[in-house]
Amino acid sequence: RFETWEKNYAGAIGMGAAARYALDIGIEAIWERIRSLALCARTELGGIGGVTVRDRGATLGGLVTFDVASVDAFTVRDRLRAEGINVSVSTRGSSPIDMEQRGLDAVVRASIHAYNTEDEIIALVGSIRQM
Repeated sequence: RFETWEKNYAGAIGMGAAARYALDIGIEAIWERIRSLALCARTELGGIGGVTVRDRGATLGGLVTFDVASVDAFTVRDRLRAEGINVSVSTRGSSPIDMEQRGLDAVVRASIHAYNTEDEIIALVGSIRQM
């Protein structure tokens, strides 16, 4: 703010380009794409024995959280990562009240976005099915 020579010009230009890109596609179209892909992931994951989808709320977005019975969330993450599928783990430390109330220590978190493909959802689900 006070020292213009330390301003992140590349970041500002990138943010402008990202905003124009999103507006060109359309915010509603992006939202519908995210919701559609996430619904597909939730539905498919929920149909696998031993997998529990943990999402709840009136409006579900692109964050899909789940756990796999008898497989630690960090192990699930690491196995998926070895297959080129990027997910993260949310622990009780990141949402202590909710996770404590639900008796959860950790969940696997897939962050679905508009640029993801149906094939990537199929790959995620297939890998979880093999676990």
